[in-house]
Amino acid sequence: AGSAGGVDGLSRESMLRTLFEDFSDDEDLIDASRLEEMLHEVLPAAHFDGSDVKRMIHFADVDRSGSIDFAEWCVLFEGLPDDDLTLRGMAQFWLGKVGNVSSPQVIFDVVWSRLQDKMGGDQGIHFPQELLWLGGAPGSGKGTCTPFVLAERGISAPPIVMSDLLNSPAAQKVKDEGGLVGDLEVFQVLCETLMDERYRAGALVDGFPRTRAQVELLHLLYDRLAHLHGEYDHTPLQDSFPRPRFRVVVLFVDENESIQRQLRRGREAVKYNQQIEAGQARGDPEWAAKEKVVLRDTDLNVTAAKQRYDTFIKETLDSLTSLKEYFPFHVVSAQGSVEDTAAAVANEMRYQSSMELQEATYDAINCIPTAEEICENGRQNLVRRLDNYAAKHLPMLKAVVAAIDADFVPVLRRHALSGNATIKSYRSVFLQDPMAIDMAVDVMADRRYQVTAVPGAKRTIFLVKFRSPTLLGL
Repeated sequence: AGSAGGVDGLSRESMLRTLFEDFSDDEDLIDASRLEEMLHEVLPAAHFDGSDVKRMIHFADVDRSGSIDFAEWCVLFEGLPDDDLTLRGMAQFWLGKVGNVSSPQVIFDVVWSRLQDKMGGDQGIHFPQELLWLGGAPGSGKGTCTPFVLAERGISAPPIVMSDLLNSPAAQKVKDEGGLVGDLEVFQVLCETLMDERYRAGALVDGFPRTRAQVELLHLLYDRLAHLHGEYDHTPLQDSFPRPRFRVVVLFVDENESIQRQLRRGREAVKYNQQIEAGQARGDPEWAAKEKVVLRDTDLNVTAAKQRYDTFIKETLDSLTSLKEYFPFHVVSAQGSVEDTAAAVANEMRYQSSMELQEATYDAINCIPTAEEICENGRQNLVRRLDNYAAKHLPMLKAVVAAIDADFVPVLRRHALSGNATIKSYRSVFLQDPMAIDMAVDVMADRRYQVTAVPGAKRTIFLVKFRSPTLLGL
């Protein structure tokens, strides 16, 4: 604040101070009761109740003290033109902001402002380098598959499960203060959790986004992190602001499989709960501290299970699918066994440099062929080379084969059970022409040996590996 301008020669800060004093109580603070009193006075025709007032306080209360101080007051009205700095204009603006809190842009701006205040500005805000956003159909086994995804991406931090997060102390505090756990509160709790040091290398978030508004919040978060990366790139702080990497993973099962799995969970939960009841009735200490599984209607009712699946398809999946144009998007079939699903996850989530490296980095190394490219058509190329040796260099090929038969084979026989042999050759055929070494490697490859050749001035060393039988197989 303190900018020049204002109305009638007053600075903006002076105007805000004067109006704040009209709103605030004797302790220079605005609490819910004082705010409600002033709203009735300056907006007698407005429709609001006690919950709206609590939400207004929660919206502006950056430090969660339960009241609004002057610094928070200034932040709240940053977007309000000087000409509208009146008691009525500010009350309408404040109430309107809360009324439009479903706007993703407003939600993001509020949450980011609170993060800046908490962390001392953008330089203190550090999100994970890699973020995996996991969604799945009911019964797709997200809990079972999560370890596979984390292992494939090399992430050691535990998953962030939104259903658990919304029962956390932070979310409960919002409820206790009379707030609703809407998109603003969900996004704020999620962002604060993601800034935990243990998630710095990477994190998996299970259950976000679910709605179109949350999808837009994801876009806004990525854009802001990408902006910070660009701002601090090639500066001493660049390591703290890496290029953000978002991936969306969706586990999918068809409707029939989903319903069957939901009902199976219900039957197993009912049986388990009955065991708890019986054990506790007997006074069995083994069951004394166990808690019953919470049963949902979808666990017990076919119609409810089908409705849950339909909701996923029409709302959640539709929202998630809209992200495939912007981020790496993986749909993994969870229809089969756990082993089949683990293999599908490994295939989908494997490292791909073109998707993960920065463009300049990828361009710098892309001239080097991958192992897959090197090995492509390897057998056909080997046959072509061997036939070429026989057609154009037959005497040398015969000399190489004779050396292998005389020098290599006896050593290999002695090391038949180890599967490893080191052969030192002093034959002139390998010292006089490097092509002879290539021939030896190719001939041995045709005979199913893996050979590494180390040329020298006086000798050539051949490191040979091959599949050996086990003692039990003899």
